[in-house]
Amino acid sequence: MTALGSFALHAALVVALYGIIAAAVALRREDPALGEVARRAVLGWSAAVVLAAAALLYALVTRDFSLRFVAETTSRDLSLGYTLTAFWGGHAGSLLLWTLILGLYAVAAASSLRWLPAAPAVTLTLLAVAAFFTAALLAGSPFESLPIPPPDGRGLNPLLRNPWMAFHPPALYLGFVGTTVPFALTVAALVGCDPTGTARRAARSWMRVSWLLLTTGLLFGAKWSYVVLGWGGYWAWDPVENAALMPWLTGAAYLHAAQVAERTGRLRDWSDALVLASFELSILGTFLTRSGVLSSVHAFADSGIGVYLLAFLAASTVLSLILLRRGRGALGEMRSVPVDAVPGREAALLASSVLLAVAAAAVLVGTVYPIVIEAATGDRINVGPPYFNQILIPLVVLLLPLMA
Repeated sequence: MTALGSFALHAALVVALYGIIAAAVALRREDPALGEVARRAVLGWSAAVVLAAAALLYALVTRDFSLRFVAETTSRDLSLGYTLTAFWGGHAGSLLLWTLILGLYAVAAASSLRWLPAAPAVTLTLLAVAAFFTAALLAGSPFESLPIPPPDGRGLNPLLRNPWMAFHPPALYLGFVGTTVPFALTVAALVGCDPTGTARRAARSWMRVSWLLLTTGLLFGAKWSYVVLGWGGYWAWDPVENAALMPWLTGAAYLHAAQVAERTGRLRDWSDALVLASFELSILGTFLTRSGVLSSVHAFADSGIGVYLLAFLAASTVLSLILLRRGRGALGEMRSVPVDAVPGREAALLASSVLLAVAAAAVLVGTVYPIVIEAATGDRINVGPPYFNQILIPLVVLLLPLMA
């Protein structure tokens, strides 16, 4: 399984890079034949990732302790159900799950959006994300072998031996990774490949699916926290919980603003900004759980790829800001709309969107501030529930009448 899994990941990276070149040339030359080549590269990359995932699952089920990942996450006394959930019980496996879900989304997008004028740009963006995560998997491969296999494995973390963990991570990842398709569609629109506006309309549908799945993942996680951790509640403002909440808030803000943008054309730039922010916050959440910068029962230890995730986050954020700058700008667009010119329902949707975005910004500050302070001064501080309750409760109180 070591050789098969490693081969599949290397093949996936090669196919993704080939597809990126084909999509870039197709975009430049407006060549539909090369666009089809890039689309097929998405299918080939996804097939290779599926093969790698199947190899890891086989190794887990057969207790192949020659693989370090299997030895560290399973044992012979582990039931079949928990053996399967061990797939995402460690860093490398969970990253493979992230990439596998991206493959499923990429295939669905490449198939359903192939007739859009923006299809080559969408394919290019999806393959760029795919290539990065495939390279990250190769840097911390789940197929690393042990020179001397142990007779038994270490076993799954006791905190993860709970039925809710069979549903919480996959649902959460389906929501996280699902923001990639709206991100790709919005990037395509911002680079001028969406003359008819179909890409932006499609982005709203894809974001709705992602947001609903992320909602489900958060609910499953809250239940797991209540049952296993004994916090006396469903939510404790843990930093990794916050990392999952932030893209949910910006996604909700987008879905409010997109209704106005689709019907009237107003708030289009603001909607675009919220889509891009949702993707960036999903990548930020992935970084926070894998970089070792957070001390949390939800986080993995330093996996060695934190610096690569941070570099990818920085590069994609800069790209997003440049693309938004090409337009009028999200905040400038909102300032240009007279309040008395906005109908009551649209005003409520706009106000709700802004409040949700402010809530996401407040959670972001409370989550990242301790990390920045520790990096700058070496001092460890804690931003706990009092801060979040003081900021978020008034915002929720303002949201309730707007929802009505």
